[in-house]
Amino acid sequence: VGEIARTPPALPLPQRFLLFVGKLEENKGARLLVPAVKASGVALPLVVLGEGSLAHAMKFEAAAAGVELHLRGWTHREDVLRAMARAEALVFPSLWPEPLSRVLLEALALGTPVAAMDTGGTREILGEEQGGLVARDPAGLAEALGRLCGDLSLRARLTEAAHERAKAFSPEVLIPRYEAVYRSLL
Repeated sequence: VGEIARTPPALPLPQRFLLFVGKLEENKGARLLVPAVKASGVALPLVVLGEGSLAHAMKFEAAAAGVELHLRGWTHREDVLRAMARAEALVFPSLWPEPLSRVLLEALALGTPVAAMDTGGTREILGEEQGGLVARDPAGLAEALGRLCGDLSLRARLTEAAHERAKAFSPEVLIPRYEAVYRSLL
């Protein structure tokens, strides 16, 4: 992951930005994106890598709220990783109980701080302020974004902790655990 992310992405990106990766649908929390960015007070553009039924509505909402929105659509996984490595923060507003999000795991591996809703396995993946900040509601998501972008020492601590947290999900750690479970069942 880190090796891929070192080269520049093929898609145009602002110098500094917030990032969302995923479907622009209700269950993914897409309706929370623009309001969270606006309420956070963070004056950074929001880059969206994904598509969905809420894309058109998001354009209007962003324009009305004064949030700079860059809808880039679906892109190659390598460019997603390259964008993620350059983002100030990943916004993860999912409303449905995400069991194991690849996007969160990639953010951890890249050290990208995350502002996320507390759904499904999100808190278990991110740990307690180890890879990001987990919010219980939309207001908390906006607050988490503000903290991530406004507190450089917090960002640095989370970046370092994210790299460490990612190791818990590495094949070297997980495969022996899976094998032990299988052996216990025999």
